[in-house]
Amino acid sequence: MNAFIRSKSMGGWKNTFPLFVMVFITTSSVYFIAPILGPFLLNQKEFISQQHRHIYYCLALTLPQVFMIVGPPLWGALSDQFDRKRLLVLALIGVTMSVLISAIGIKFQWLWCLLLGQALLGITDASDCLAQAAVIDLSDCSNKLRNMNLVNFSSTLGLVVGPLFGGILSDQKICSAFHYETPFIIALFLLILNILCILFVYPASLRNVDRTIIHKRIFDFSFIFSTPGLKFLIIIFFMLELTLGIYYQTMFLFLTEHMNYSPSKVGSFYAFFAIMICSTYLFLTPLLTRRLNKYQLIAASFSAISGSGVVLTFFHSEFMIWIFSIPLAICVALIYSFSMTLFSDFSRRDDQGKIMGATMSIVAISFFFAGIIINLGFNLNRVFLIFSIIAMIGFVYTMVVPKKFTSVFYEQ
Repeated sequence: MNAFIRSKSMGGWKNTFPLFVMVFITTSSVYFIAPILGPFLLNQKEFISQQHRHIYYCLALTLPQVFMIVGPPLWGALSDQFDRKRLLVLALIGVTMSVLISAIGIKFQWLWCLLLGQALLGITDASDCLAQAAVIDLSDCSNKLRNMNLVNFSSTLGLVVGPLFGGILSDQKICSAFHYETPFIIALFLLILNILCILFVYPASLRNVDRTIIHKRIFDFSFIFSTPGLKFLIIIFFMLELTLGIYYQTMFLFLTEHMNYSPSKVGSFYAFFAIMICSTYLFLTPLLTRRLNKYQLIAASFSAISGSGVVLTFFHSEFMIWIFSIPLAICVALIYSFSMTLFSDFSRRDDQGKIMGATMSIVAISFFFAGIIINLGFNLNRVFLIFSIIAMIGFVYTMVVPKKFTSVFYEQ
Protein backbone atom coordinates (compact mmCIF):
# COMPACT_ATOMS: atom_id res chain seq x y z
CA MET A 1 0.00 0.00 0.00
CA ASN A 2 2.86 2.43 0.79
CA ALA A 3 4.38 1.77 -2.60
CA PHE A 4 1.03 2.55 -4.12
CA ILE A 5 0.78 5.88 -2.30
CA ARG A 6 4.31 6.86 -3.32
CA SER A 7 3.80 5.94 -6.95
CA LYS A 8 4.27 9.02 -9.07
CA SER A 9 2.34 7.52 -11.94
CA MET A 10 -0.75 7.40 -9.74
CA GLY A 11 -0.73 11.16 -9.46
CA GLY A 12 -0.71 11.15 -5.64
CA TRP A 13 -2.97 9.77 -2.95
CA LYS A 14 -5.17 12.86 -2.95
CA ASN A 15 -6.14 12.13 -6.58
CA THR A 16 -7.03 8.47 -6.07
CA PHE A 17 -8.39 8.20 -2.54
CA PRO A 18 -11.66 10.04 -3.38
CA LEU A 19 -12.23 7.53 -6.18
CA PHE A 20 -11.92 4.58 -3.80
CA VAL A 21 -14.27 6.24 -1.30
CA MET A 22 -16.73 7.07 -4.08
CA VAL A 23 -16.78 3.49 -5.39
CA PHE A 24 -17.17 2.09 -1.88
CA ILE A 25 -20.06 4.39 -0.93
CA THR A 26 -21.88 3.98 -4.25
CA THR A 27 -21.61 0.18 -4.23
CA SER A 28 -22.68 0.02 -0.58
CA SER A 29 -25.68 2.24 -1.27
CA VAL A 30 -26.78 0.27 -4.32
CA TYR A 31 -26.43 -3.07 -2.54
CA PHE A 32 -28.28 -1.95 0.57
CA ILE A 33 -31.37 -3.06 -1.33
CA ALA A 34 -29.98 -6.44 -2.44
CA PRO A 35 -31.17 -8.48 0.60
CA ILE A 36 -34.54 -6.69 0.51
CA LEU A 37 -35.77 -7.60 -2.97
CA GLY A 38 -36.15 -11.31 -2.26
CA PRO A 39 -38.05 -11.08 1.06
CA PHE A 40 -40.13 -8.09 -0.11
CA LEU A 41 -41.27 -9.54 -3.44
CA LEU A 42 -41.47 -13.19 -2.40
CA ASN A 43 -43.20 -12.73 0.97
CA GLN A 44 -45.82 -10.14 0.03
CA LYS A 45 -49.21 -11.85 0.00
CA GLU A 46 -51.38 -8.73 0.06
CA PHE A 47 -50.71 -7.38 -3.44
CA ILE A 48 -48.60 -10.01 -5.27
CA SER A 49 -50.16 -13.33 -6.24
CA GLN A 50 -48.22 -16.54 -5.71
CA GLN A 51 -47.76 -17.24 -9.44
CA HIS A 52 -46.40 -13.76 -10.12
CA ARG A 53 -43.86 -13.46 -7.29
CA HIS A 54 -40.99 -15.14 -9.10
CA ILE A 55 -41.72 -13.11 -12.22
CA TYR A 56 -41.53 -9.80 -10.36
CA TYR A 57 -38.46 -10.94 -8.47
CA CYS A 58 -36.64 -11.88 -11.67
CA LEU A 59 -37.73 -8.59 -13.27
CA ALA A 60 -36.34 -6.63 -10.33
CA LEU A 61 -33.02 -8.44 -10.68
CA THR A 62 -32.75 -8.40 -14.47
CA LEU A 63 -34.05 -4.90 -15.33
CA PRO A 64 -30.86 -3.20 -14.07
CA GLN A 65 -28.82 -5.66 -16.12
CA VAL A 66 -30.84 -5.01 -19.28
CA PHE A 67 -30.37 -1.25 -19.08
CA MET A 68 -26.77 -1.61 -17.98
CA ILE A 69 -26.04 -2.99 -21.44
CA VAL A 70 -26.39 0.59 -22.74
CA GLY A 71 -25.70 2.81 -19.74
CA PRO A 72 -22.07 2.24 -18.62
CA PRO A 73 -20.60 2.06 -22.17
CA LEU A 74 -22.24 5.42 -22.94
CA TRP A 75 -20.91 6.99 -19.73
CA GLY A 76 -17.47 5.51 -20.38
CA ALA A 77 -17.37 6.74 -23.98
CA LEU A 78 -18.42 10.24 -22.93
CA SER A 79 -15.79 10.28 -20.19
CA ASP A 80 -13.11 9.61 -22.80
CA GLN A 81 -14.07 12.88 -24.47
CA PHE A 82 -15.09 15.05 -21.52
CA ASP A 83 -13.86 15.49 -17.97
CA ARG A 84 -14.35 12.28 -15.97
CA LYS A 85 -15.21 14.26 -12.82
CA ARG A 86 -18.19 15.89 -14.53
CA LEU A 87 -19.45 12.54 -15.78
CA LEU A 88 -19.00 10.97 -12.34
CA VAL A 89 -21.16 13.63 -10.73
CA LEU A 90 -23.91 13.28 -13.36
CA ALA A 91 -23.90 9.49 -13.04
CA LEU A 92 -24.10 9.69 -9.24
CA ILE A 93 -27.08 12.06 -9.48
CA GLY A 94 -28.78 9.49 -11.69
CA VAL A 95 -28.10 6.68 -9.19
CA THR A 96 -29.50 8.86 -6.39
CA MET A 97 -32.70 9.44 -8.36
CA SER A 98 -33.03 5.71 -9.05
CA VAL A 99 -32.76 4.89 -5.33
CA LEU A 100 -35.34 7.57 -4.51
CA ILE A 101 -37.82 6.17 -7.07
CA SER A 102 -37.28 2.62 -5.81
CA ALA A 103 -37.83 3.78 -2.21
CA ILE A 104 -41.16 5.35 -3.20
CA GLY A 105 -42.14 2.08 -4.85
CA ILE A 106 -41.29 0.12 -1.70
CA LYS A 107 -43.04 2.60 0.62
CA PHE A 108 -46.32 2.72 -1.28
CA GLN A 109 -46.09 -0.84 -2.66
CA TRP A 110 -46.07 0.40 -6.26
CA LEU A 111 -44.34 -2.36 -8.19
CA TRP A 112 -44.13 -0.28 -11.37
CA CYS A 113 -42.27 2.42 -9.42
CA LEU A 114 -39.82 -0.08 -7.92
CA LEU A 115 -39.14 -1.57 -11.35
CA LEU A 116 -38.71 1.91 -12.87
CA GLY A 117 -36.12 2.74 -10.21
CA GLN A 118 -34.28 -0.50 -10.92
CA ALA A 119 -34.25 0.27 -14.66
CA LEU A 120 -32.88 3.78 -14.04
CA LEU A 121 -30.21 2.26 -11.79
CA GLY A 122 -29.00 0.15 -14.71
CA ILE A 123 -28.72 3.22 -16.94
CA THR A 124 -26.86 5.41 -14.44
CA ASP A 125 -24.72 3.09 -12.29
CA ALA A 126 -21.39 3.69 -14.00
CA SER A 127 -19.23 4.56 -10.99
CA ASP A 128 -17.10 1.42 -11.27
CA CYS A 129 -16.19 1.80 -14.93
CA LEU A 130 -15.55 5.56 -14.61
CA ALA A 131 -13.35 5.02 -11.54
CA GLN A 132 -11.44 2.24 -13.30
CA ALA A 133 -10.84 4.48 -16.32
CA ALA A 134 -9.70 7.33 -14.07
CA VAL A 135 -7.24 5.07 -12.24
CA ILE A 136 -5.92 3.72 -15.54
CA ASP A 137 -5.21 7.31 -16.59
CA LEU A 138 -2.85 7.49 -13.61
CA SER A 139 -1.26 4.04 -13.94
CA ASP A 140 1.43 2.36 -16.01
CA CYS A 141 2.09 -1.28 -16.93
CA SER A 142 4.07 -1.98 -13.78
CA ASN A 143 1.32 -1.06 -11.31
CA LYS A 144 -1.92 -1.32 -13.25
CA LEU A 145 -2.92 -4.73 -11.86
CA ARG A 146 -2.31 -3.60 -8.29
CA ASN A 147 -4.14 -0.31 -8.72
CA MET A 148 -7.09 -1.92 -10.49
CA ASN A 149 -7.27 -4.43 -7.65
CA LEU A 150 -7.60 -1.54 -5.20
CA VAL A 151 -10.56 -0.21 -7.17
CA ASN A 152 -12.04 -3.73 -7.26
CA PHE A 153 -11.35 -4.06 -3.54
CA SER A 154 -13.26 -0.82 -2.81
CA SER A 155 -16.19 -2.00 -4.90
CA THR A 156 -16.26 -5.46 -3.33
CA LEU A 157 -15.94 -3.97 0.16
CA GLY A 158 -19.15 -2.15 -0.69
CA LEU A 159 -20.63 -5.55 -1.47
CA VAL A 160 -19.74 -6.57 2.09
CA VAL A 161 -21.15 -3.51 3.83
CA GLY A 162 -24.17 -3.03 1.55
CA PRO A 163 -25.95 -6.42 1.87
CA LEU A 164 -24.90 -6.79 5.51
CA PHE A 165 -26.27 -3.47 6.74
CA GLY A 166 -29.10 -3.51 4.21
CA GLY A 167 -30.31 -6.75 5.76
CA ILE A 168 -29.91 -5.41 9.29
CA LEU A 169 -31.62 -2.08 8.58
CA SER A 170 -34.67 -3.82 7.09
CA ASP A 171 -35.10 -6.50 9.76
CA GLN A 172 -37.90 -5.63 12.21
CA LYS A 173 -36.72 -8.43 14.50
CA ILE A 174 -33.68 -6.28 15.26
CA CYS A 175 -35.57 -3.00 15.62
CA SER A 176 -39.28 -2.36 15.25
CA ALA A 177 -38.56 0.98 13.53
CA PHE A 178 -36.76 -0.78 10.67
CA HIS A 179 -38.66 -1.61 7.51
CA TYR A 180 -38.00 -2.38 3.87
CA GLU A 181 -37.61 1.31 2.94
CA THR A 182 -35.11 2.12 5.75
CA PRO A 183 -31.98 1.10 3.76
CA PHE A 184 -33.16 3.27 0.87
CA ILE A 185 -33.28 6.33 3.12
CA ILE A 186 -29.75 5.68 4.39
CA ALA A 187 -28.55 5.09 0.81
CA LEU A 188 -29.99 8.45 -0.29
CA PHE A 189 -28.06 10.35 2.37
CA LEU A 190 -24.84 8.49 1.53
CA LEU A 191 -25.18 9.13 -2.20
CA ILE A 192 -25.79 12.85 -1.65
CA LEU A 193 -22.67 12.93 0.54
CA ASN A 194 -20.80 11.07 -2.21
CA ILE A 195 -21.76 13.68 -4.82
CA LEU A 196 -20.55 16.49 -2.56
CA CYS A 197 -17.24 14.72 -1.95
CA ILE A 198 -16.56 14.28 -5.66
CA LEU A 199 -17.52 17.92 -6.34
CA PHE A 200 -15.30 19.43 -3.66
CA VAL A 201 -12.53 16.88 -3.00
CA TYR A 202 -11.77 15.06 -6.23
CA PRO A 203 -9.67 17.22 -8.61
CA ALA A 204 -10.68 17.77 -12.23
CA SER A 205 -9.13 15.47 -14.81
CA LEU A 206 -5.80 16.59 -16.23
CA ARG A 207 -5.98 14.33 -19.27
CA ASN A 208 -5.07 15.75 -22.64
CA VAL A 209 -7.15 14.22 -25.42
CA ASP A 210 -7.72 14.95 -29.07
CA ARG A 211 -11.46 15.56 -28.82
CA THR A 212 -11.88 15.92 -32.57
CA ILE A 213 -10.69 12.36 -33.16
CA ILE A 214 -12.57 10.91 -30.22
CA HIS A 215 -15.79 12.70 -31.19
CA LYS A 216 -15.83 10.74 -34.42
CA ARG A 217 -15.37 7.48 -32.54
CA ILE A 218 -17.47 8.10 -29.43
CA PHE A 219 -20.15 5.54 -30.34
CA ASP A 220 -17.84 3.21 -32.25
CA PHE A 221 -17.28 0.03 -30.24
CA SER A 222 -16.03 -2.06 -33.15
CA PHE A 223 -12.50 -2.02 -31.71
CA ILE A 224 -13.68 -4.49 -29.03
CA PHE A 225 -13.73 -7.23 -31.67
CA SER A 226 -10.67 -6.00 -33.58
CA THR A 227 -8.00 -8.28 -32.07
CA PRO A 228 -7.84 -12.00 -31.17
CA GLY A 229 -6.85 -11.08 -27.63
CA LEU A 230 -9.95 -8.96 -27.01
CA LYS A 231 -12.24 -11.53 -28.64
CA PHE A 232 -10.76 -14.19 -26.39
CA LEU A 233 -11.21 -11.99 -23.32
CA ILE A 234 -14.85 -11.24 -24.14
CA ILE A 235 -15.71 -14.94 -24.26
CA ILE A 236 -13.80 -15.72 -21.06
CA PHE A 237 -15.31 -12.76 -19.22
CA PHE A 238 -18.83 -13.62 -20.40
CA MET A 239 -18.50 -17.18 -19.12
CA LEU A 240 -17.21 -15.93 -15.77
CA GLU A 241 -20.06 -13.47 -15.29
CA LEU A 242 -22.68 -15.97 -16.48
CA THR A 243 -21.60 -18.48 -13.83
CA LEU A 244 -21.47 -15.71 -11.21
CA GLY A 245 -24.92 -14.46 -12.24
CA ILE A 246 -26.41 -17.93 -11.94
CA TYR A 247 -24.82 -18.46 -8.55
CA TYR A 248 -25.69 -15.01 -7.21
CA GLN A 249 -29.36 -15.05 -8.18
CA THR A 250 -29.87 -18.71 -7.25
CA MET A 251 -28.58 -18.14 -3.75
CA PHE A 252 -31.03 -15.32 -3.16
CA LEU A 253 -33.94 -17.62 -3.99
CA PHE A 254 -32.56 -20.69 -2.25
CA LEU A 255 -31.61 -18.99 1.02
CA THR A 256 -34.90 -17.10 1.20
CA GLU A 257 -37.33 -19.84 0.19
CA HIS A 258 -35.63 -23.09 1.24
CA MET A 259 -33.38 -22.04 4.13
CA ASN A 260 -35.89 -19.46 5.47
CA TYR A 261 -33.14 -16.86 5.83
CA SER A 262 -34.13 -13.44 7.10
CA PRO A 263 -32.85 -10.36 5.21
CA SER A 264 -30.01 -9.97 7.73
CA LYS A 265 -28.91 -13.60 7.27
CA VAL A 266 -29.01 -13.28 3.47
CA GLY A 267 -26.89 -10.15 3.83
CA SER A 268 -24.46 -12.02 6.08
CA PHE A 269 -23.96 -14.74 3.47
CA TYR A 270 -23.17 -12.27 0.71
CA ALA A 271 -20.94 -10.29 3.05
CA PHE A 272 -18.94 -13.44 3.72
CA PHE A 273 -18.72 -14.16 -0.02
CA ALA A 274 -17.53 -10.61 -0.71
CA ILE A 275 -14.94 -10.74 2.09
CA MET A 276 -13.36 -13.74 0.37
CA ILE A 277 -13.20 -11.75 -2.87
CA CYS A 278 -11.63 -8.75 -1.09
CA SER A 279 -9.00 -10.97 0.51
CA THR A 280 -8.14 -12.41 -2.90
CA TYR A 281 -7.65 -8.95 -4.41
CA LEU A 282 -5.37 -7.83 -1.60
CA PHE A 283 -3.35 -10.95 -0.83
CA LEU A 284 -3.78 -13.95 -3.13
CA THR A 285 -3.59 -12.18 -6.50
CA PRO A 286 -0.12 -10.63 -5.97
CA LEU A 287 1.14 -13.84 -4.35
CA LEU A 288 -0.04 -16.17 -7.11
CA THR A 289 1.16 -13.97 -9.99
CA ARG A 290 4.71 -14.40 -8.71
CA ARG A 291 4.55 -18.13 -9.38
CA LEU A 292 2.06 -18.64 -12.22
CA ASN A 293 1.11 -16.68 -15.31
CA LYS A 294 -2.39 -15.31 -15.85
CA TYR A 295 -3.24 -17.98 -18.43
CA GLN A 296 -2.61 -20.79 -15.94
CA LEU A 297 -4.48 -19.03 -13.14
CA ILE A 298 -7.57 -18.35 -15.24
CA ALA A 299 -7.70 -21.96 -16.46
CA ALA A 300 -7.23 -23.33 -12.92
CA SER A 301 -9.92 -20.98 -11.59
CA PHE A 302 -12.49 -22.14 -14.14
CA SER A 303 -11.66 -25.74 -13.27
CA ALA A 304 -12.18 -25.10 -9.56
CA ILE A 305 -15.48 -23.28 -10.20
CA SER A 306 -16.71 -26.23 -12.25
CA GLY A 307 -15.68 -28.72 -9.57
CA SER A 308 -17.46 -26.70 -6.88
CA GLY A 309 -20.59 -26.66 -9.02
CA VAL A 310 -20.50 -30.45 -9.35
CA VAL A 311 -20.29 -30.89 -5.58
CA LEU A 312 -23.12 -28.42 -4.96
CA THR A 313 -25.28 -30.23 -7.52
CA PHE A 314 -25.46 -33.25 -5.21
CA PHE A 315 -24.79 -31.72 -1.78
CA HIS A 316 -26.46 -28.40 -1.04
CA SER A 317 -26.89 -28.37 2.69
CA GLU A 318 -26.40 -25.09 4.51
CA PHE A 319 -22.89 -26.18 5.53
CA MET A 320 -21.86 -27.02 1.95
CA ILE A 321 -23.30 -23.77 0.61
CA TRP A 322 -21.13 -21.76 2.99
CA ILE A 323 -17.97 -23.86 2.61
CA PHE A 324 -17.95 -23.87 -1.18
CA SER A 325 -18.59 -20.16 -1.37
CA ILE A 326 -14.90 -19.77 -0.41
CA PRO A 327 -13.25 -21.36 -3.50
CA LEU A 328 -15.94 -19.85 -5.72
CA ALA A 329 -15.21 -16.35 -4.41
CA ILE A 330 -11.44 -16.78 -4.78
CA CYS A 331 -11.68 -18.04 -8.37
CA VAL A 332 -14.17 -15.36 -9.43
CA ALA A 333 -11.87 -12.66 -8.03
CA LEU A 334 -8.80 -14.05 -9.82
CA ILE A 335 -10.46 -14.23 -13.24
CA TYR A 336 -12.11 -10.82 -12.85
CA SER A 337 -8.89 -9.14 -11.70
CA PHE A 338 -6.79 -10.43 -14.59
CA SER A 339 -9.51 -9.87 -17.17
CA MET A 340 -10.06 -6.20 -16.29
CA THR A 341 -6.34 -5.43 -16.43
CA LEU A 342 -5.94 -7.20 -19.75
CA PHE A 343 -8.96 -5.48 -21.27
CA SER A 344 -7.14 -2.23 -20.55
CA ASP A 345 -3.81 -3.49 -21.91
CA PHE A 346 -5.32 -4.39 -25.26
CA SER A 347 -7.23 -1.15 -25.77
CA ARG A 348 -6.12 2.28 -26.89
CA ARG A 349 -5.19 4.78 -24.20
CA ASP A 350 -8.05 7.07 -25.25
CA ASP A 351 -10.57 4.19 -25.21
CA GLN A 352 -10.17 3.24 -21.55
CA GLY A 353 -13.53 4.60 -20.43
CA LYS A 354 -15.19 2.92 -23.37
CA ILE A 355 -13.65 -0.52 -22.73
CA MET A 356 -14.41 -0.35 -18.99
CA GLY A 357 -18.02 0.52 -19.82
CA ALA A 358 -18.16 -2.33 -22.33
CA THR A 359 -17.13 -4.81 -19.64
CA MET A 360 -20.11 -3.63 -17.59
CA SER A 361 -22.31 -4.43 -20.59
CA ILE A 362 -20.89 -7.95 -20.66
CA VAL A 363 -21.70 -8.28 -16.95
CA ALA A 364 -25.25 -7.06 -17.61
CA ILE A 365 -25.81 -9.42 -20.55
CA SER A 366 -24.46 -12.32 -18.51
CA PHE A 367 -26.70 -11.62 -15.51
CA PHE A 368 -29.68 -11.18 -17.85
CA PHE A 369 -29.15 -14.63 -19.37
CA ALA A 370 -28.53 -16.03 -15.89
CA GLY A 371 -31.94 -14.72 -14.84
CA ILE A 372 -33.57 -16.39 -17.85
CA ILE A 373 -31.86 -19.70 -17.05
CA ILE A 374 -33.12 -19.58 -13.47
CA ASN A 375 -36.61 -18.44 -14.44
CA LEU A 376 -37.03 -21.35 -16.88
CA GLY A 377 -37.37 -23.63 -13.90
CA PHE A 378 -35.87 -23.13 -10.47
CA ASN A 379 -34.37 -26.45 -9.44
CA LEU A 380 -31.15 -26.27 -7.46
CA ASN A 381 -29.68 -29.49 -8.87
CA ARG A 382 -30.37 -28.44 -12.44
CA VAL A 383 -29.10 -24.89 -11.93
CA PHE A 384 -25.81 -25.98 -10.37
CA LEU A 385 -25.30 -28.56 -13.10
CA ILE A 386 -25.66 -25.82 -15.74
CA PHE A 387 -23.36 -23.65 -13.64
CA SER A 388 -20.71 -26.40 -13.61
CA ILE A 389 -20.99 -27.08 -17.36
CA ILE A 390 -20.52 -23.40 -18.26
CA ALA A 391 -17.43 -23.16 -16.04
CA MET A 392 -16.02 -26.33 -17.62
CA ILE A 393 -16.55 -24.82 -21.09
CA GLY A 394 -14.59 -21.80 -19.88
CA PHE A 395 -11.77 -24.06 -18.71
CA VAL A 396 -11.67 -26.02 -21.99
CA TYR A 397 -11.80 -22.86 -24.08
CA THR A 398 -8.96 -21.33 -22.08
CA MET A 399 -6.86 -24.43 -22.59
CA VAL A 400 -7.44 -24.92 -26.32
CA VAL A 401 -7.17 -21.33 -27.62
CA PRO A 402 -4.20 -21.20 -30.01
CA LYS A 403 -0.96 -20.35 -28.24
CA LYS A 404 -0.15 -17.62 -30.74
CA PHE A 405 -3.07 -15.66 -29.27
CA THR A 406 -2.35 -16.34 -25.62
CA SER A 407 1.40 -16.66 -25.02
CA VAL A 408 2.17 -12.96 -25.27
CA PHE A 409 -1.30 -12.01 -24.11
CA TYR A 410 -1.05 -13.71 -20.72
CA GLU A 411 2.60 -13.18 -19.91
CA GLN A 412 2.61 -9.39 -19.96
